[in-house]
Amino acid sequence: MYPDFHASMPTRSTALASLLFASLTLACCGGGVASAAPTADPNLMGINISAPLDWEEDRLYADVIRMSRDFIRGTDENATKPSPLDSNGWPRSDFSFYAWAGIGNMNGAYTLSFKGRANVSGNPVGRIPLKYDQATDTSTGTFQYRDARASFLALRFSATKRTASSPAGTGVTDIRLMRPLAPGSSTSYPPSVLFTNPVKALISRFSVVRFMDYLATNRNVQTNWSDRALPSTPSFNRRPAGYGWQGRGGAWEHVIELANETGRDAWINIPARATDAYVRNVALLFAYGSDGVNPYKSRQIDPVYPPLSPNLRLYVEYSNEVWNGGFTQFADNCMAASRELSAGNSPLDWDGSWNGVTYPNASWNWTMCNRHTTERSVRISDIFRSVFGDAAMMTRIRPVLMSQLGNAGAVLKDEADMLLDYYDDLGGNFVPDPHPPNYYFYGGGGSAYYNPALKDSTLGMLFADPGMNPSGFSPALKADAALIAAMGIERVAYEGGPSLDKTGGVRDEVSARAVEDPRMTRTVVDMHNAWSENGGGLLVYYLSTGDYRWGFTADVYNLSTPKLSAIDALNASRRAPLALGTPIPGSIQGKKPDACSRGWGCNPIQAWDYFTADGSKIVWASYSFRSSAPSSWTVSLSVSNADNARISVYVDGRLVSRKDTEGGPISFKTGLIGPGLHGVIVDAASGTFRLDSVSVARN
Repeated sequence: MYPDFHASMPTRSTALASLLFASLTLACCGGGVASAAPTADPNLMGINISAPLDWEEDRLYADVIRMSRDFIRGTDENATKPSPLDSNGWPRSDFSFYAWAGIGNMNGAYTLSFKGRANVSGNPVGRIPLKYDQATDTSTGTFQYRDARASFLALRFSATKRTASSPAGTGVTDIRLMRPLAPGSSTSYPPSVLFTNPVKALISRFSVVRFMDYLATNRNVQTNWSDRALPSTPSFNRRPAGYGWQGRGGAWEHVIELANETGRDAWINIPARATDAYVRNVALLFAYGSDGVNPYKSRQIDPVYPPLSPNLRLYVEYSNEVWNGGFTQFADNCMAASRELSAGNSPLDWDGSWNGVTYPNASWNWTMCNRHTTERSVRISDIFRSVFGDAAMMTRIRPVLMSQLGNAGAVLKDEADMLLDYYDDLGGNFVPDPHPPNYYFYGGGGSAYYNPALKDSTLGMLFADPGMNPSGFSPALKADAALIAAMGIERVAYEGGPSLDKTGGVRDEVSARAVEDPRMTRTVVDMHNAWSENGGGLLVYYLSTGDYRWGFTADVYNLSTPKLSAIDALNASRRAPLALGTPIPGSIQGKKPDACSRGWGCNPIQAWDYFTADGSKIVWASYSFRSSAPSSWTVSLSVSNADNARISVYVDGRLVSRKDTEGGPISFKTGLIGPGLHGVIVDAASGTFRLDSVSVARN
């Protein structure tokens, strides 16, 4: 029997390739590619793809070996002693291994090839006939795998010889096992093809691919560039010591190749432990390509592995969910903050709020952890800027600052404070060259997940649940949008969609039926529209394939699921119009900010609360306005009880002007401001005052 692969799972380019993709899409993938999104204000959607593991339904690689399991010494694939490997990862003994286990629709014709000679048999397919070409030292053969059910295939190599003159038992190299073009096909993929047609057909419905799982970001311990997987690595389904269930992850070069082949923007995740040198190598690789080991440092006429196509964008994120204590990157991030604070003179303590205690002497200081997320993300942004140049930043290169949905008053608020008060100049002159948040980041915010209550025990209850309707979804979206507007960046979501986590009860059975119910299509469309109405831009859905919990299909050969039908409907329609923020011309009471420096409990500001530069009350507050067309603005304030007050006004995190006032009306002129949601920050640069109202009019 093959091993129980479920035990470690979480509870949560070539011309020929393009030709095959185009010709087989309709035949294999349940309806083919969705129609292109409308050019006028389209919905912006991405998709997270799975890790390159043998049981994942994405079936990413045409060569099954790329996702196969460890090479085991001897011809018993269920033994535990690994085969000795050469420097490239190929076995140096007779060996066996599981090509896959626990996945169906793997039937059809396979083409096996490798360098060297061997007798090869398959469990359960029997002996595989091979031809040996001495001139190229290559063995090749084809065989049929006939079982369409969830099953397994193990290969056993005996009498192995690396070359014709090598002694027996020396292993082989460069193994390839090209899968069938479709279930039951009598033709397998050519060896020149890297990625399968069905996964590219699924990706084609979206504009962005997030590679978090592909890169095994969670529990990733890569620190130096030498720790990464190379494109020549035999299989990316490997788990060196210290890594999580997804192992070391795939190759950066293949991230670029999949983005280039599909014409989709890439969203990448930098390992939490990565050094600055590692980050710079990632940036260089995307800018110039690589030789298969190291990135080039300038443009090449004929790179071995090409850079990202110049017409594609790159979203860059520091790790994944570093606020989530369930992942080791949370501890990595907090430990980095603790070490930095212990060393002294840390920017994380710019306001003197650190209590002086570090881990492990006490529990984590959550505020300092969140601030370190900002600091490290800023550093990553700066490194990419040094490689790509100023002009590419926030247009082609799009660093993002992510947080936790539903916890904006803690995680996102700490991140915003660090950006606005330290890196910008609301809190004082802490850096010699302050910049607004949108200098460092294109977008930010939490996820866009929605889920029903655990007690829902019928389909009717599940779809009627507030958690599956805009009424329950919108409040958390609005909380994020307020701080995103204050920072002047785009609201983006790294993950999102229906989250039907396992409950161990009746709800699991209901959830499994819900994803096949036509009402799921309407739910996804309605919730996406709520996302857009509340300031949302790009939403990267989770997950390409998988079970009812998150998968948009359970079978990559079936692209006609209710969730994917919702994506088709959204691609065929315009984005729902923005409904958040006070439309201009308009006015907001000063006591009703959307965000402020004192904490999330400042809305509404109490009648006795003053704006004070000394921090004893409100230092700054942000008010959200909505504009339908580009124009310059006049921001007018009504101020009372002013005492030596100097007031600063920022729009989208950028300083407009500072003015002294003893009370009464005061106005500020802005430059050209585009349409959309904007945050107007009123800041006490010095003195004290009460703010009675904030008004915005077009000039």
